[in-house]
Amino acid sequence: MRMFAKVFLCGVVFSSMSVVSCGAREDSSYLAGRHGKPNRHDKPNNDRIDHNDRSDQGSGERQDGRFPHKPHNDMTPGSLCEHSSTTRYPEHVKYCERNVDGETKHEIFVAYDREFGYETTKMNRGSFKIDHLIPLCLGGSNEVSNLWPQHVTIYENTDPIEPFLCEVLSRGRIKQSEAVKLILTIKQSPFTAPEELRKLEARF
Repeated sequence: MRMFAKVFLCGVVFSSMSVVSCGAREDSSYLAGRHGKPNRHDKPNNDRIDHNDRSDQGSGERQDGRFPHKPHNDMTPGSLCEHSSTTRYPEHVKYCERNVDGETKHEIFVAYDREFGYETTKMNRGSFKIDHLIPLCLGGSNEVSNLWPQHVTIYENTDPIEPFLCEVLSRGRIKQSEAVKLILTIKQSPFTAPEELRKLEARF
């Protein structure tokens, strides 16, 4: 039975990406110390984009076809937390506690390797995490449609932007739909994340 099913996010379509079902968060206080080191709530805890991504040029890591540089939309479209009675922020965004077991994580690595020809299962496990495409703090889910194997060379670029967006959302300065659209767009071009963060800091 195919483990990965495409779920469509509460009828919302962002650019060319279909986001899926629904709620979550990782606490952050990024704005309180925006010139300090951002909080990272999903570090590589021995968990932690794409053969079809050839736009990133530069380091050897960016050209490494053994692991995805971004999530594949057909397998990881993203999904929001639906089954939770906990809500957060002025917008009352549903929040799912982190809950992904080891077997599910392993299956995600195997599925990406099988479907797209990667070699993540042959690489150093400590160099990866299973990333929540839509972060829990933005209302993301623990469903497989929201999870993908993210290499350290990718998440070191994209991780800092997550607590920033979650803090802005917690202060009611951005809507969940816009925050989700931003993170999905950025994770499709992960090496632009540092510059995008600078733009967001200037905006907020």
